[in-house]
Amino acid sequence: MGVGQTELDIVEAADTTVVLLVPESGDTIQTMKAGIMEIADLFVINKADRDGADRMLRELRMLVHMHPRYEWWEIPVLATQAHKNVGIAELYTTIEQHRQTLTTTGQLLVRRRQRRQKDLLALLQQRLMAMLAARLEQDEALQKLNEQVQEGQVDPYTAVEQLLERRDILL
Repeated sequence: MGVGQTELDIVEAADTTVVLLVPESGDTIQTMKAGIMEIADLFVINKADRDGADRMLRELRMLVHMHPRYEWWEIPVLATQAHKNVGIAELYTTIEQHRQTLTTTGQLLVRRRQRRQKDLLALLQQRLMAMLAARLEQDEALQKLNEQVQEGQVDPYTAVEQLLERRDILL
């Protein structure tokens, strides 16, 4: 998967996040700016036989060492050459080690609990928004307030405060 804001959601769904880079993906500082330093449980530089791979490997290892993300796991940076099956066994073993570390430290349970809580809140938000939207269409006072916001007569912050003061908003 590519690296963009929506793709970073993978961290919400996976127990182990492997960030795969290639030497052509640019400089290591750009990698940090893209936000993927915060999601990786391990880094893999594939096509490690290409120019720039050694430099990227060194820089990433240095960055990971200088900015540890976890107390319980040191993020590895591996080199692979998938087309030659180089480093693939080490990658698989490292993923298994991460899984074992998640389990023994209790972090697997923590991650899954956090994920379920976020799922609950997201679903709740979705349902509440649907209920509010339906209510907005049915209630004359809410329609009037909505129109005032659209016309710029009432700012959205004030409107939200007025809506939250109503006890019957979801009834």
